[in-house]
Amino acid sequence: MAKICIISVGTLGLVYSSCEIARRLKALGHELVLASVEPDVARLLKNKGLSFFQLSDGVPADLHDELDRTPQGAARWRLRKIATRIRRESALRGQGIEELLRAEKPDLLLVESELHNSILYLQRLSVPIMLLEYHVSVRRRAGIPPLDSRLLPAPPFVALRSALAWGKTLLLRRKKQLLERWHLRPCDARSVWQQLARDAGRKLSEFAREDQWPLLFYPAIPRLNLCAPELAFSIPKADGGFFVGPLIQRHRDEMACDREVASCRDWLEQRDARRPLVVCATGSILTLPGFTARVVDASRGAPFDLLVAAGRRAKASALGQPLANVRVMRFIPQLDALAHARLFICHGGIASIHEGLLAGVPLLVYSGGCMDENGNAARIQ
Repeated sequence: MAKICIISVGTLGLVYSSCEIARRLKALGHELVLASVEPDVARLLKNKGLSFFQLSDGVPADLHDELDRTPQGAARWRLRKIATRIRRESALRGQGIEELLRAEKPDLLLVESELHNSILYLQRLSVPIMLLEYHVSVRRRAGIPPLDSRLLPAPPFVALRSALAWGKTLLLRRKKQLLERWHLRPCDARSVWQQLARDAGRKLSEFAREDQWPLLFYPAIPRLNLCAPELAFSIPKADGGFFVGPLIQRHRDEMACDREVASCRDWLEQRDARRPLVVCATGSILTLPGFTARVVDASRGAPFDLLVAAGRRAKASALGQPLANVRVMRFIPQLDALAHARLFICHGGIASIHEGLLAGVPLLVYSGGCMDENGNAARIQ
């Protein structure tokens, strides 16, 4: 059987999916290794029988901590520029990918489609790769809006409105890239991609298209799409990917304080089960304090209980005074909570949508406006 390595961004939802992929492949007799620049991923894998390989973006831990502590302003901007220069040098050296290949000797690499530095670096190496695509499959074609648009492909003038939405997306993307190049060159993302392509002996345009969603699309690399195909407005026959569908890890060791997780699980078991439960969560990265505060305020004295996951970096005090029927936490064991819920209010992240569908809980989506959340909200609508 094969030895397969998964290279992951390291965010919580994607790691859970990667663990489920690994579990199913291990059941077929394959050997699995998971690699990431995020060291906390190792904690999730300790009870999963999976090997972990630490990649590195080069930024020392003390600089990461200082960035987290420093408020917005000139000091934070200087620290960010230092970190960006370090990340550029690490990306051009492969972030430890060649060390991974020498140590593990994988037969196949499964690389998450957001990891453009890794994908482009691998073009110079002779190892088979496939991309893991977690968002809804969207290719630019008539009548289908991009994933950052709330637009529905409905009459009238659907082709024209979709074309205008694509034009807006690409214009705003190019504007952002030009600003980053002005301030950060040669450390901005697009300059790094171009250099990685040159190091592989070709132009960036020969590897990837930049007129699609997301930032770069690689026509020549096969993809496994881990999204529910029913969420796509339409799937072109020549899409080039394989729809596997959502892979959700049901049994988890959450990357959070055990006391916090245990406290939430105890509350779920001890609460009056006759009262409906509403769960409100905005994912492991995004925080929407204004929106969650309004949800809390609207629930004051309501005939249901509200459980709020405010986000890892959120302060519960920002949501106002605690209420008798409201419990606010930074982090919740989401699948456990959804098993008790009658309604799930979420930010439109694809992992949260899949988990709500798995639990059979009605979804109320308030888009956070980040990445694919607008498009996901439109598809839920």
